[in-house]
Amino acid sequence: MADSVLRRNLLLGDSRDRKTFIMDLKAAAGPVVEGMPAGYLTATKSVTPFDSGGSGGEELFFGIFAEDKDPIAGDTTTLVYIKGEFGLQGLVFGTTADQSLISDQDFKNSARDKGIILKTVQRADPL
Repeated sequence: MADSVLRRNLLLGDSRDRKTFIMDLKAAAGPVVEGMPAGYLTATKSVTPFDSGGSGGEELFFGIFAEDKDPIAGDTTTLVYIKGEFGLQGLVFGTTADQSLISDQDFKNSARDKGIILKTVQRADPL
């Protein structure tokens, strides 16, 4: 995530409360960026970009990617935030349709059930 304002809009709360988990990222998932919601593919036990229109697990919110990663060379691992407080405006969705989830209470509740609290950011902190 190159944009420092976007990053400040993503990471909220105390850093000690954020937890990450190392997960498999299959080459077929394509590139991911920090702040992108992650779905969980039960068949391969790996993460992939969240897609609310999916049917193979990518529609099931798992966490938030904690780093930029491009598995172009093949399967790899990546860090995923699985607990903490995050700003909705810092999320990076893979599809335009999923952008509407920022205001979707079911999406926020699903995240909260997993230990991820999503909040609306009023403004980014000045540099």
